[in-house]
Amino acid sequence: MNKKFNINLKKILLYFYTVVLTVALSNNIVFDRINSADDFQYWTLGVNISTSGSYGISSPQNFTGNDRTNPLLNSGQRRGEALYPLLISTVVKFSLDEKDLDVLHEECFQEFLIKNCSLLTKAVFNLNLIVRIFFIISLFIYISNSKLKFLQDFIILSSLLFALPTYNKDAITYIMLFNFCYFAFKKNKFIPILILSLLPLINAVFYYFAIFYAVNKIFIASKNSKFKIQNLLVVIVLIPSLLWSFRNYQANDEFSISSRGPQLLTIKAEFMYEPSKNLSHAYFWYLPSNDVTNKFKLYLLENSNLSKTRYLFDRGDSKCIVCRRFEKNGYVFAELQKIYGEQYRNLDEILDSENNSKVNSDLLKISLKTFQDDPIKFMYVSSIFFYRGLFPEFMTLAIDNATKLNTVFNIFGSLIRLLLFPYIILLLLVSLFKKNYYIFQSQAVLIFIYLFTFYSAFTHFIPRYSSVLIPAAVFAYLDIKSKNNSKL
Repeated sequence: MNKKFNINLKKILLYFYTVVLTVALSNNIVFDRINSADDFQYWTLGVNISTSGSYGISSPQNFTGNDRTNPLLNSGQRRGEALYPLLISTVVKFSLDEKDLDVLHEECFQEFLIKNCSLLTKAVFNLNLIVRIFFIISLFIYISNSKLKFLQDFIILSSLLFALPTYNKDAITYIMLFNFCYFAFKKNKFIPILILSLLPLINAVFYYFAIFYAVNKIFIASKNSKFKIQNLLVVIVLIPSLLWSFRNYQANDEFSISSRGPQLLTIKAEFMYEPSKNLSHAYFWYLPSNDVTNKFKLYLLENSNLSKTRYLFDRGDSKCIVCRRFEKNGYVFAELQKIYGEQYRNLDEILDSENNSKVNSDLLKISLKTFQDDPIKFMYVSSIFFYRGLFPEFMTLAIDNATKLNTVFNIFGSLIRLLLFPYIILLLLVSLFKKNYYIFQSQAVLIFIYLFTFYSAFTHFIPRYSSVLIPAAVFAYLDIKSKNNSKL
């Protein structure tokens, strides 16, 4: 009786903590505007669907604007992850009548929607409000089924809540990945397939994992003497991505979900061109500044020459490594000029005059050649981004008139941010050393390894990307613990 009472009391405390921390962390989020430049591009696509019925514009000559990076161009394939714009379009359609849609097509949609739309549409400007409600429900389901100790659950819930992204598309990815890992952990056969089939259409990075997932499941099933034709149904996981890629191929001769990949690779290529001496300072600049590390970082700044390289890693500086890839002082753009001529001053001018698909193809070739020419430095730069990815973006608590409470929770959150991923990776390495290969049967472990490797190798692994991995890290930990316990 007392044991059951203690269990229920712990669950009630965890429920309460989940709600309170969610509300506190949402305190500084505004629900009446688009909250990022990337988000604005997806809203542009979504509004265009609701007003014209098409996903972008089929050919650049039909576009009257000057911005060649406009997401409407090339049938919207630059921002080809269609699920989020389709959600935006659905909400806008339900919130406005035909007269409003006509006005919306002509006016700046952001100002119009703020003034005229329903509370629902304003909330979707920052979908975190809706996402957080669903996420609380998901966490309640998790708490109800958890058999962990109170402190373990407390740390897990804290990491999940502090890392919940403020950027809309990432927030949707986050909750989808959480539920994929949760239902895979619970051995559900259908729901993980359904979620994984949609994940590439919210973030294209999951496309390659979906292929691996389907091939791996079929391979394992083929080893079973009782192989059934139903096992082939796992290929359903690829159908939405293949259909959308085929649509893009018909529109732009590119069989892919999104055409933004080559431009992302150029960031890595630009880092490859930077002298290794300067790149070594990245380990300092990519260590997050928070209540735990601030004094340490200030001490190093005062007693070294690190401040001289700040501009290289500060995206707010026009001379940073990321910024210069499409300008005259950058390696990538200099290579483009060899192909298209020195009359162009930046990438926008090239895209304005040349075929978008060809430019993307050349960007891909330039990047891959850089990697192939110096594989050792490629590994070195990848290690820098691997290190950067260890520290996911966390929100900070900012409750009015609660300075001490904010400080306590932000220190707690900072410690989790610094230690969680290194601890998970250490567990994986220990399991490998002990030859406990059975942990790699876990979908959460596999998707965590895949995402961490992919982002380290092919992107600059900003903390925003890293925060999306938290659900996979949490369930990787739970799977490792449960599998180790089952072996005892």
